[in-house]
Amino acid sequence: MLERLSIELTNQCGKHCSFCYNHSHPSGETRWDLDELINFITDCAQAGTKAVSFGGGEPLEYPELCLLLERLRGVVFRSFTTNGLLLDEDWLDRLTIAAPDKVHISIHFPDSHAEVARVIAQVNTLAARGINSGVNFLVTISNLIPAIAAAARLRQAGIENDRIVYLPMRGQDTLTPPPYSNR
Repeated sequence: MLERLSIELTNQCGKHCSFCYNHSHPSGETRWDLDELINFITDCAQAGTKAVSFGGGEPLEYPELCLLLERLRGVVFRSFTTNGLLLDEDWLDRLTIAAPDKVHISIHFPDSHAEVARVIAQVNTLAARGINSGVNFLVTISNLIPAIAAAARLRQAGIENDRIVYLPMRGQDTLTPPPYSNR
């Protein structure tokens, strides 16, 4: 039984990060039809799936995100991860109504004080609106010192480690533990 699903709603994303695991870009495609997606997730829920996480690309570029979240309310735990660039007042109002169970906002560049400040503000704004929120935090070897400083800023803003998912970069600039030695 699959208890958790992760679904990429679209390959469209205005950020176009060079390290994107699914090669999202501004002209990426959306292949999911809303009814098809709801039927699929509902079938999975009837078979025991308890949670679905939406990603992308950028979920805020999926035109029917809020309708999807609304129609799945009570069916499964609904969360999504966003880069937050489109998260303006209109989106905040729409998400407040759609009431996702959790929203994670990504920090890709912890050395960017503006990005860290934006994510802190957005996470706290979502929380103030009653939406459980946190941070997906990309960590690389080359940005380890700025990542430590940015993590301290998050905690100073009231975003504790239980709301932060630290993610190592895949395939390049990756943090790995030292080899085990029993000496």
